[in-house]
Amino acid sequence: MILLFDADKSTSVIEDRVNQNVQIRPVNVDFEAEEIDEEGNRIKVHGMDFHIRHYLNLMFTKKVVTYKDPVFGYEDQQTTIVMNKKAKKLGLDTIIVDSISGMGEGIRLSLIKDSRFSNMSKDLWGKYAIRLSKITAMVRDLPINVIFTSHIDYAEDEIGLPIHFPAVKGSQKTDMLRWFDVIIYTAVDEKGNIQWQVKRSEARPFIRSRKAIPQWQETQFVEPDFAPIFNVYETAKILLVGDSGTGKTSSLLTIPGTTESTDAPKPESSSNTGESDQ
Repeated sequence: MILLFDADKSTSVIEDRVNQNVQIRPVNVDFEAEEIDEEGNRIKVHGMDFHIRHYLNLMFTKKVVTYKDPVFGYEDQQTTIVMNKKAKKLGLDTIIVDSISGMGEGIRLSLIKDSRFSNMSKDLWGKYAIRLSKITAMVRDLPINVIFTSHIDYAEDEIGLPIHFPAVKGSQKTDMLRWFDVIIYTAVDEKGNIQWQVKRSEARPFIRSRKAIPQWQETQFVEPDFAPIFNVYETAKILLVGDSGTGKTSSLLTIPGTTESTDAPKPESSSNTGESDQ
């Protein structure tokens, strides 16, 4: 099963065309929502990032593993995130956040509301960066496939050349890129066909794959298809960047088929939770 956190409210793009081999369950997330805590009380979840975190806490738990160093013999502990029984029963294998741009805007709106000011201050921008980094890192550490989509923010480099950044604010538009194994941009060719740009260009220097993908070796553009990525990565962490109308959301229909279960859990508890560029 695939869970799609719909921060952009864009699932209408694919609702009428969902491939029967792809079990996508949309989950609406808002910058302010009510959920149920572990005692059955209603609690306010303020911020799209916290809403997503709350939902993930229903399906994943933290596990501390003690291991012994084979060379020096000392013991140490490592914290990993594992799926709980509920997530395993659902057959959950992919999580999508559509989009990180929408989620970032939700964080910004919640910060402004909490501060009771109409504009973002330097302090609030710092909090924005911390919250966006934390939720991105948390989702990045999940032991399943993760796909973020992003809109494009157009800017110029130091000599005036155009650069297509992911549309998030401040330094996070480049800082967050370290969390992703694969970064792809969408495009539309002269015939109106949706394409993925899988090799970098001057305007799109962030495109990469940490592992070589055979189908991408001889071309700059390919038809949308997640299968070649999943064939190479055990659990892929993917960022798909593009303008509105260039196929970010519709590309999700090319995710390989998963289990037949379509029953997602309802939020009910706030319990815990070498690079080769293409």
